[in-house]
Amino acid sequence: MTEEGGFARKGSIRGVRLTNCRQEVTMRKIIPEQAEQQHKNDQKEKGTKEPFDASIFEGMFPPDKKYVTQVSLAPPWIEAAYPELSPVSMSDFAHCEQTKDSMFPGCQASRVAQDSNLGVVDVMHLRLCGNEDEQGWTRLNEATNSVLPDYDDEEQTDIMDG
Repeated sequence: MTEEGGFARKGSIRGVRLTNCRQEVTMRKIIPEQAEQQHKNDQKEKGTKEPFDASIFEGMFPPDKKYVTQVSLAPPWIEAAYPELSPVSMSDFAHCEQTKDSMFPGCQASRVAQDSNLGVVDVMHLRLCGNEDEQGWTRLNEATNSVLPDYDDEEQTDIMDG
């Protein structure tokens, strides 16, 4: 595992393939950035000009700790099914609300493809502590390529809005 992150264990959870959990030390960067963005949104909404105080996060994230910032899931049979799928997939992100089980809202990404019966097949799902941005799309692509190394082929088309 590198200083900037890496992948934890792979395995199965109730018939779903856990492809990776990304652990990063950048949580101490992500949370203040999300808080600052929320502060800016609140300023626009309320019309206030109070400056953002990043010092409230000092010491909150010990440097020797790593935090899980992404979990990706793929069907256990996707490697075998992939050659039979249409070379066109569709990917998108949905923003997640904060719940009692998830401290941070983040995003969920889904990538699906079409099979020969015109059905939709799950290729990859990603729960990410982050946003739908270049880094989010990169993480979705990395997770997909960790299961399907041939996915990033010139014959594969992915329809997305990113």
